[in-house]
Amino acid sequence: MKLSRRLSEIYNLVEMDCNLADIGSDHGQLVYQLAINNRCHRLFANDNKLGPFIKLKKNLASCTKIEVSLSDGISELPSYIDTIVIAGMGGDLISKILITQKNKLENVNCLILAPNNHSYIVRKTLHELGYYIVQEKLVYERHYYEIIKFKKGLQDYDELDYEFGPCLRQEKSALFLKKISCLRAKKEQLLQKNLSIKRRQEIIDEIKRLKQV
Repeated sequence: MKLSRRLSEIYNLVEMDCNLADIGSDHGQLVYQLAINNRCHRLFANDNKLGPFIKLKKNLASCTKIEVSLSDGISELPSYIDTIVIAGMGGDLISKILITQKNKLENVNCLILAPNNHSYIVRKTLHELGYYIVQEKLVYERHYYEIIKFKKGLQDYDELDYEFGPCLRQEKSALFLKKISCLRAKKEQLLQKNLSIKRRQEIIDEIKRLKQV
């Protein structure tokens, strides 16, 4: 099972000897690599649909250190888990899972989240749940993906941090600057269309925020 660029970045953010849960594990590529390379003590992988769960269980049958579960979100998260990975879901869904089942986060010190969209909501939600941002990675695979690593603790953020990421803003990698440039170009193209006064002002405000990054 070869990891994609995005999963490789997530793999590299996983701390040695942790106990990790991969929520909505898909085919189980990530936990399989973590298991065979002895990167984690114990591993948990789940899916909430029977078909994908059966495939997941089959793919991981040779890895006895991985517990596989047919369950929704983190509802059946084992108490030994200290690290959670969620990738391949929308930011709204990730936030909903963590908020509605926040009682399961008591022993969770670290989360590595890679939303398909709405990263703003993910950052804001995790901050409200008592986590701060340790690292951020930006990956391009036909789409820009943000990978955010959180740990328990307090830190102050502003709206631009929520929207664009405090670490990404500070590092200003070439890929990040390209993403911002593309976003600005798209917004500026929209201004050429016949828009309502309200929508036009919204886009102008969005462009101003992009210029502040």
